[in-house]
Amino acid sequence: MCVGASSATNSTPLKRFPDLQDDAYYAHGYEKQIVMVVPSRDLVIVRLGFTKKSDWWDENAFFSGVASAFPLSSEEPN
Repeated sequence: MCVGASSATNSTPLKRFPDLQDDAYYAHGYEKQIVMVVPSRDLVIVRLGFTKKSDWWDENAFFSGVASAFPLSSEEPN
């Protein structure tokens, strides 16, 4: 069995994750598995879940929410 996967950057004109930094990039796999890398936040997020319907899970809100919990790498922590 062969399963497709893709990768992309978030800096394209049609940003898939509009609430994330432009330096973010990701690999998208089978059943919405995603590895997201956000260099400006020294962050890697891995989602291994499965969602039957696309409207059940807001991936932009999830990834931007997790990323916002981490400071930009040029900022000092509080």
